[in-house]
Amino acid sequence: MGALGAGATATPPRQPRVRPAEAPVTLSSGRSTIRSSVRGCTKRLNQYMEKNPNVKVDFQWFTFADLAKKV
Repeated sequence: MGALGAGATATPPRQPRVRPAEAPVTLSSGRSTIRSSVRGCTKRLNQYMEKNPNVKVDFQWFTFADLAKKV
């Protein structure tokens, strides 16, 4: 067997993955105002936006009666 015949192959070295500059992103979402979920959702959304400064979440709260209008 030759120098490359024992399972070794000649491959170029791996280049490190370069992340492109992250452009600002705005996400839109919504939820009905169930009192028990408002504080928890708001807290988690704020934590997410702190960890991802290029992401803004446009979150809209609405009443259950307005659900059909939003969908």
